Amino acid sequence: STSTYAGETEEPQILAGCIIPTVIASVFVLARLYSRAILTRSWRADDAWILISWVSSVTLTLLGCIPLKYGLGRHISTEIPGDINIPHKFGFASRLLYQFTLCSTKFSLGAFYLRVFQDRTSRRITYILIGFIAIYSLPLELLTAFQCRPISGAWSILPANCINLTAILITSAVCNIVADALLLSFIIFRIAPLKIELRQKAILLALVSLSLLVIVAAIIRIVLLRQIPLGTDETWYAAQPTIWSLVEVNTGLFCVSAPVLKPLIRKLMPGLLSPAYGTYTFHHHNSVVHIADTNKSRHSYVPDTVELESQSSAQSFQQ
Repeated sequence: STSTYAGETEEPQILAGCIIPTVIASVFVLARLYSRAILTRSWRADDAWILISWVSSVTLTLLGCIPLKYGLGRHISTEIPGDINIPHKFGFASRLLYQFTLCSTKFSLGAFYLRVFQDRTSRRITYILIGFIAIYSLPLELLTAFQCRPISGAWSILPANCINLTAILITSAVCNIVADALLLSFIIFRIAPLKIELRQKAILLALVSLSLLVIVAAIIRIVLLRQIPLGTDETWYAAQPTIWSLVEVNTGLFCVSAPVLKPLIRKLMPGLLSPAYGTYTFHHHNSVVHIADTNKSRHSYVPDTVELESQSSAQSFQQ
């Protein structure tokens, strides 16, 4: 009954689950953007994509918090009928923005791979990965936008002919998990053959393996989506998927931004990081990767400069 559910709410959990991950991700993204645009003055396509993804993520957070005023996190039986459509409209917009945000974050990582790895094989693999992400993201975005006829059926209680929304959301989650796993596998296989100190290699692998957190968040979201009974108390059951959508999106932003903050860390805490010790070389097909040292310090475990050379070109960048 209405009186039974009147006191139940997940509003505090939703606020915490939306705001805390977004704040943490924002700190790392803004630090990355400051490092790339101001400190190293080396703004590239991957930075532009991460900026787009961050703006989209902040907007997604607002779309998760504002509906609290209209019943999200509370049982639908306790709400005024006239307000029922409002959280559904926000949910519709959130689903569209969710897929776009994940896609743009993955595009940023793909652009980073293209910038760093200059050999033909790596670039072909990266283009295939980017193509795969685009190929599944666009249809899923269109299916989400046009899931109902009329379109307003996605948020209205009026009769409409709709595709199974849960199937779309789970398909989206599975595709994103596969893409994340492929992107992670690619970089691990590139780092593994590096002829560098074992502790240094372990730190590099640990940094890129942070992406596993995104996969874990996506899996949790799938489990929660499968537990939602369609057409029953949506404002209550949507609470946890809303939280984990924001956790997944912002964990991705954190994972992509954290490994490239060395210039800022060096500026703020110059004693913590010093140039890498020694010069290490990794031969892979037609490319040579040099991890170079200028001061020969024995106290740093993260390479300062990575230089990539191919038969036709050479590229150097500051991490």
